[in-house]
Amino acid sequence: MSEEELWNLTLPEFNALVERKREQDERADLRAGIVAAVIANVFRAKGTKAYEPYDFMPTLRRHETKRQTWQQQLAVAMVITEMAKIKAQKEGGK
Repeated sequence: MSEEELWNLTLPEFNALVERKREQDERADLRAGIVAAVIANVFRAKGTKAYEPYDFMPTLRRHETKRQTWQQQLAVAMVITEMAKIKAQKEGGK
């Protein structure tokens, strides 16, 4: 995607792009977690609990949802506002 195409995305299109990237990253992390769990389980002591892929994925835990604080939400809104200002300046300069 070119820079111009990126700047011409609507907010829903941009959000969909970000979500797709997040899902791709999660799948890649899961694959790495599977490999790590298999290796760890081969060498674990008898009678100990088996490792799961999520044990090796500290940023992605099952059944955990981490809500954003209002400060984090404000920071995201400020970034979006700055992006809109930059886009407006670029369009004004054409």
